[in-house]
Amino acid sequence: MFYRSSGRIFDGGKDGDMKQKSRISLTMFDLLKGVVILLVIHRHTFVYVEEYTSAAARLPGRMLLTLLMPCLFMVSGYWLGRRKIKTGIKSSIHSLLKPYLIVNIVIVGIAFVHRALLHRMKDWVDHFFIGAVLGRFDLGRIGAVWFLAALFVANFIYYIVINLLKEKGQAAAACLCAAAGALLLPLRLPFLISQGLIAFFYVYAGYFFKKKKLLEKEIPPGVYLAITVLWVAGSVSGRMDLALYKMENGLLVIPGCLCGGFLLIRIFLRLNVLEWKILDPIRWMGRYSLWILCIHTVEDEIFLPWKILFRFFPRETVLGAWFHFILRCVLIVVSCRIMLLLRQRSSGKRRGV
Repeated sequence: MFYRSSGRIFDGGKDGDMKQKSRISLTMFDLLKGVVILLVIHRHTFVYVEEYTSAAARLPGRMLLTLLMPCLFMVSGYWLGRRKIKTGIKSSIHSLLKPYLIVNIVIVGIAFVHRALLHRMKDWVDHFFIGAVLGRFDLGRIGAVWFLAALFVANFIYYIVINLLKEKGQAAAACLCAAAGALLLPLRLPFLISQGLIAFFYVYAGYFFKKKKLLEKEIPPGVYLAITVLWVAGSVSGRMDLALYKMENGLLVIPGCLCGGFLLIRIFLRLNVLEWKILDPIRWMGRYSLWILCIHTVEDEIFLPWKILFRFFPRETVLGAWFHFILRCVLIVVSCRIMLLLRQRSSGKRRGV
């Protein structure tokens, strides 16, 4: 007997036990992506508060935050298939590079008008234009959409590797790219090449999970324990922050994040079975995570008048940070809703409705 619920299948055994069976669904990662995007916004808001906390107090949060980008890379890789190189790269340009460029054009354009009015064009060139042209997070204000550029580089490599190499060669290429990216990261290469090399390792892992059905198979407790130990060992002994070009003890951190990300994905796939209405807004944010990421980057980098808020609630305080976080989420959700409404109206006009 099969019970269907929100795109998931449950198999009822002879004893009436409900054993979960995963099924490929476009919404299977929505809850995970929603939580990740919320944590990204939270991180960018509370970074000033964290400066006043001890290293020991920051460790649990750091262990979790280190997993966020690898998880998103793995989820993205899960949906990749075997396409021809030209077709795959063309698709990645449309879905990743296009929104990345649009966000950068908006930020650089608004900054140009602002700096021109203040007669500070050198500041615009140094802090906006150069960084945007070179794809350098440290030289510009490309913000959270660095992820899209790094994912594009990863996809570019993926389609070449998947078409030219067999399975063992693909896995070897993924490991070599991760090692090369870790070594090159301190050089701060343009166009997020180093981040893209590391991202390919996780993108290929996501593809491998799907190919081997590792998210559906039962995992022995001993394997869970080993994976957890590797994740904790990597998180405690080192650090990885791709946006800030930081890598400490990469030989442990990179595979450790792979293990931790795998655990986190499996946990959220189980949580996704829960049909609690309270989780629906988070799933909605996951469904439109790309849009939210782009809107968040714009509001973060062009400095909307949050300074007015900071006069009453300093951002270095917990209260100020929470006010900032809530207002940010409201602004982002409202902006996303408006964009959806405009898109629906535009689609209706094209259909002649």
